[in-house]
Amino acid sequence: MAKNLLVPSLPKSALADKADLLFRTIRGYRHEEERNHHLRIYAFACHLLDRERVKYDRAFLYYIALLHEHSVARRHGKGRGVFAKSIDVLQKNAAGFGLDARRRRVLREIVWNKYRIVPPKRLTPEAVAFRRAIIIEISRGVVNFDLPTMQVLAVFKHFAWWAFDRKLVSWWMEMLRQAPFSIFVRKAK
Repeated sequence: MAKNLLVPSLPKSALADKADLLFRTIRGYRHEEERNHHLRIYAFACHLLDRERVKYDRAFLYYIALLHEHSVARRHGKGRGVFAKSIDVLQKNAAGFGLDARRRRVLREIVWNKYRIVPPKRLTPEAVAFRRAIIIEISRGVVNFDLPTMQVLAVFKHFAWWAFDRKLVSWWMEMLRQAPFSIFVRKAK
């Protein structure tokens, strides 16, 4: 089978394996459409970062993409609020995989800013790309930040959408109930 250049390959590493395991166990993997949602975000973020020629760790981005939902945090995280709990869970499970200060910053910025309407200035390139990837996903590619249409369509075709709209709406409603002011600007640290 020919390699699909329009869809980034999934990383093969110990951290990626850990992300897959956690997605199946902690995350409560239920449907292929949920996994595809996370993989589309990963693929769009990779395309955005590659276009800008940013050096980044694909396995770490994959790890965050698979586990970025807050439902993981409610049961397993410590901290005040759903975002702090999410950061706690992601950092705890990435221990032993070289989670240096820069990666911790990337992780915090992605968790805190992924749903912001107006993001704070000076985010890491990974956090900007992740936020934009979520917008591409939610808009079903209507908003694509100038990614080539063929790339966007290839990702949606490769990681099938199915009837995911209802799930996205329920996640947004749950997030707004838990942290209603989270969509507004929060100062980056």
